[in-house]
Amino acid sequence: GLIDKLTNTVKQNNFNITLKPIWQLSKKWQLSTNFDYALNKINEDNYRPKDYTAEKFVDGIGLTHNSRGSQVMRNTSLFNDLRGLYKTKIEQLDLVAIAGNRFRTNRFESDYLIGYNSGSNTSINLPGSFSYLRSDGTNNNQTTISNYLNLDWTYDNRYFLTMTTSLDASSRFGSQTQSGLSVLGVDWAVSPAVSASWLVSSEQFMKKVRLVSLLKLRAGYGITGNDDIKDYQTEAYFTGVRFKGVYNGMVLSNLANPKIQWERTARANAGVDVAFLDDRLNLSIDVYSSVTNHLLVQKQFQDAVGLNSYWTNDGKLGNKGFELTMNAKMMNLSAFHWELGASVGHYRNEILALSGDPIHTKVLDGEVITQVGSAAGLFYGYKTEGV
Repeated sequence: GLIDKLTNTVKQNNFNITLKPIWQLSKKWQLSTNFDYALNKINEDNYRPKDYTAEKFVDGIGLTHNSRGSQVMRNTSLFNDLRGLYKTKIEQLDLVAIAGNRFRTNRFESDYLIGYNSGSNTSINLPGSFSYLRSDGTNNNQTTISNYLNLDWTYDNRYFLTMTTSLDASSRFGSQTQSGLSVLGVDWAVSPAVSASWLVSSEQFMKKVRLVSLLKLRAGYGITGNDDIKDYQTEAYFTGVRFKGVYNGMVLSNLANPKIQWERTARANAGVDVAFLDDRLNLSIDVYSSVTNHLLVQKQFQDAVGLNSYWTNDGKLGNKGFELTMNAKMMNLSAFHWELGASVGHYRNEILALSGDPIHTKVLDGEVITQVGSAAGLFYGYKTEGV
């Protein structure tokens, strides 16, 4: 019957190895690495028999009596974080320095094949007697490298200063980026940041203020990048297509643009942490403002080009907001603890610059619009009087 003819199997194999050795070279120097290798492979196989099942409609084919599909997916990832740490104390000054290199690569491969209407339940091998064969596949390889340096200063447990910088490279971007540092033919994004805080409650003049158990002022400024786009968007490539289920061909699927680069977000923030009544009531206030230059924007080609969309860096986005968090210890008994917390926040983003006309993007059955002077991704359509 159906159970004897039906096939629907999934086989998965996983292999993972992690190493985290630490070498204590001296009291001040330490060397460590975090290595991880993972391999995941999935085999899927399914067969819908000709007998015992209803006919199924498939777009572009029509009614199908049976089908056979097979898919193999393989994901391989390699990660390593090599870092050196230096710690020292000079009277009331504590210094911690960390320098390292972070490497990550991920490769994903998949192959998919499905056929319909073999005419019987005895011939179920692909391609065999199946017609309307459809195939698809993926071969993505992403690599990111980061060289970083972190410096932390603490003076008398009252004044804190942190400085960081990193050189980041991603295989998703081209070799002719508009900003960054070019070394050995590779373009690197430079991302510095600095933050400082003052523990005011540790000062002598705060000893008499018994109501306040903690008062800390914070401020910071930093630049970060973003490479959240698909692989190979900077390169021209072809993909395979099948015509009428019989003929194979290649079509151009992307145009090369070696100037595509990371977004650059500069963010400034300030905040204050306050605790009252021996830390029974805690309050945190944060305000921030950021501007993203070289905003990654996906635009639509004109119909005559024959392609759907392409990526550019011609946008600019602003974002401002604040956050307020409160936490109160209502009861703190040995056998019962009760805390009550609340938070509120508000932010507003705005497209500050965008070359060309507003961008209309279809999302499911709706549409969103991106235009200068408005927030990103607003719902776009006719107004109604309600439902």
